[in-house]
Amino acid sequence: MARAAGFGGILFVAMNGDFSRTEMDRCAAEGYAAATTYHEWGPFSSGERRFSFDRVVENAPAEWARKMAASAPMAYLPVVDTGWDSRPWRGDRARVIEGRTPELFRRLLESARTFAATNGIRTVLLGPLNEWGEGSDIEPNVEFGFGMCEAVRAVFGRGDPADWPVNLGPGDVGLGPYDFSHRPPRTAWTFDGPEEDWSVLGGIADLEMSGGALRFRTTNRDPALLIDTGGLRARDFGKARLTIRIEDAGAPVARGQLFWSADAAAMTERTSRSFEVPADGAAHVVEIDLRSHAPWRGRITMLRLDPCSSAGARIAIEEFVLLP
Repeated sequence: MARAAGFGGILFVAMNGDFSRTEMDRCAAEGYAAATTYHEWGPFSSGERRFSFDRVVENAPAEWARKMAASAPMAYLPVVDTGWDSRPWRGDRARVIEGRTPELFRRLLESARTFAATNGIRTVLLGPLNEWGEGSDIEPNVEFGFGMCEAVRAVFGRGDPADWPVNLGPGDVGLGPYDFSHRPPRTAWTFDGPEEDWSVLGGIADLEMSGGALRFRTTNRDPALLIDTGGLRARDFGKARLTIRIEDAGAPVARGQLFWSADAAAMTERTSRSFEVPADGAAHVVEIDLRSHAPWRGRITMLRLDPCSSAGARIAIEEFVLLP
């Protein structure tokens, strides 16, 4: 398809953590043209929770050389690390690279340019550009402004810098500032007005709010709604109360499940509680015990409500409340 569109074809690049001879030979045999990795700092971080970006700058060239030699006969595409601070994802368990600055980042870029030129490499990867949750980013921000992007342009840009476009932020043209205003956590929904906190994850159609209820029908056996709580402390709440009507569920009793994400972790069967509701079309109040379940802890940022496990059911949720 690529050739039919006028291109030379597609080169596939293997992203590896394992640069053993066995793995590289396997990738070459499978037809990959080159190998790369997600981050270069893993082998020299020694598993430390915190270390300096200086160490990345100092050790990356040797790591590029090691992986380039291991990748042969495939090409190697070196990665210029943009940092790492996964506290938004992992909190106190996160690994953090400290002391990142545009000046250090520019030194790393210069090393990458020299390495590429010396070894006939025409592609250098920046990784990543905008992974804010992992602290791997160079997009304009409050801390550095355009500094990280400017470092890339200073090292790899062509032509006279005097002719380069000027980077402008909102403040440069009289706009902003745009302060981040975090709303307080939400703990109760009665569906008397717009409920932007609730969204469909899947298996739900004809979602509407009317008559003091959130109404919809299920289209598969795994219908799910997502609820943005704004972030609340699990220890302040012991149970969830759900007022719900279910009919046409194909069984006299519908079985549902409430999942949660604690400290932005993935939702799993372990972080969930099941419940049952008579599927007779009448309003039923269900109380879901949370406090006695050990994984109910930390800061709860998102809930997932699976109201039943059948397709074709008609459902109306009249209230959902988290209680002490």
